Amino acid sequence: TSTSVDAGWRARFADGKVGAWEPLPATPEPRSHHSAVVVGDTLFAIGGLNGNPAGKNVPLTSIIAATIARDGSLGAWRHAGALEPALATHATAAANGVLWTVGGVEENARFSRGVWRAESSGGLAASAWTRDTMGLAEPSSHVHQMPVFAGKLYRVGGGARRVVHGQVLMAPV
Repeated sequence: TSTSVDAGWRARFADGKVGAWEPLPATPEPRSHHSAVVVGDTLFAIGGLNGNPAGKNVPLTSIIAATIARDGSLGAWRHAGALEPALATHATAAANGVLWTVGGVEENARFSRGVWRAESSGGLAASAWTRDTMGLAEPSSHVHQMPVFAGKLYRVGGGARRVVHGQVLMAPV
């Protein structure tokens, strides 16, 4: 069995190597299968699950945030909004002050074609989320990644309905 753990860690980089991991303030509630993104000096954790992902769990709509200090330490976690429906195994990226969340599993029940956006007000909170009408051509879930480069989002890999794929999609933002 597995459970969610509410721990946070950081590691310092020096001479091209990762240093020892250091504990940081834990999240207010355990979460897994969430997305995380940094905007400015703020770390956001979006959605996910609390509990055993393969068993009893609670899908989360909450978005939490913590300020990252110059030395890499984290301030206290705070509530920074919510995203409905509850999403897990989604991907989130930040571009031009906008948070983009794509795909995932909605409400622990169905794979999502959804694309959501929210303005980030100075990195402190996410405004109301809106669902983009374009969406994805097909549902995307599980462990896809979404880097940003030169004003474009890249959705890389993932899977849905027990099929893993290597599909790469790009969208300008």
